[in-house]
Amino acid sequence: MRRPSPIPVALKPPKSCSAGMPRFAFTLVELLVVIAIIGTLVSLLLPAIQSAREASRRSTCLNNLRQIALGVLNYADSHDEKLPPLWKTDLPEPWENFSWRVDVLPFLEASPLYDSLRLDQLPLATANLPAVGAQLSLFQCPSTPDSPRSIDSIGPPSSGYDDLSIGACDYSGIHDVANNEGETSIAAAWRSADEVLTEGMGGTPADFNIDRISPSLRIMPGKFNMIADGLSRTALLAEQAGKPLHYDRVRHAEAVLPREGTWATAEFSSFFAAGVNRDNLTGIYGFHDGAIVVMCDGSAHLFSEDMEAEVVTALLSRNGDEIINADDWR
Repeated sequence: MRRPSPIPVALKPPKSCSAGMPRFAFTLVELLVVIAIIGTLVSLLLPAIQSAREASRRSTCLNNLRQIALGVLNYADSHDEKLPPLWKTDLPEPWENFSWRVDVLPFLEASPLYDSLRLDQLPLATANLPAVGAQLSLFQCPSTPDSPRSIDSIGPPSSGYDDLSIGACDYSGIHDVANNEGETSIAAAWRSADEVLTEGMGGTPADFNIDRISPSLRIMPGKFNMIADGLSRTALLAEQAGKPLHYDRVRHAEAVLPREGTWATAEFSSFFAAGVNRDNLTGIYGFHDGAIVVMCDGSAHLFSEDMEAEVVTALLSRNGDEIINADDWR
């Protein structure tokens, strides 16, 4: 039996937008409101993102100082509790002398770099330029402007040390510190002699003449057994970030005669600027809300910008017999 053919069903035409159907779209006012909301959310989140980034950079800086301090402590263990000499020679300018950091390189897993240096020549001699140009992240704080950075000249124009590329450094040993009256210089961890220095010193920390402190004091190593205040209350290393540029307490930078700032060459390590983040050439200075200091026991701390100058001086000196409350600085 033949089946009847199916009755064809007429297909409905596809729906199309017609003048009589409503359109779904944002009005200009609604679009502006959405943009305003997104802008508000971004403005609220941006400080949190920046704060998180700075916290990460600060943590890296703190770990850098801990690692360097560990290298110094291991060096001292191998050298009868003596610190490495702040300057390896007693030439009058810091850029003419290798730094203590060079001696610590083998204890920072950088023996090949140490072996490549010609210590019988000046740090910036042609034979040493490839080595001293090395960028060592361990010696630079990531919060410092333009980090990682190199230094292209050092010394006066007559020195001939320009058109270079030398690895920068933001961390210094502590050789001496001004007393609270700013009249004398007293011993810190790296100084070999205990006597108080007054010759050439002015009436305020700003008047101190660091050139008058003999280089011969800087080539003799300090010793941990000379630290009378205790290893946990005597600073070993501190941030002096941003050199050779000169930064003041409002982060204003100015170019000065570039004398310090590389990892391979020495620095004066004389701390005369009272307080924290006042002056990066003669004081503790970091690009955080404070600056990081590591003590002789290897512990690292963020020194607050509002820490009293007397407390800072007490923690930098090694035999002041000061009574310091932990709440004053921790």
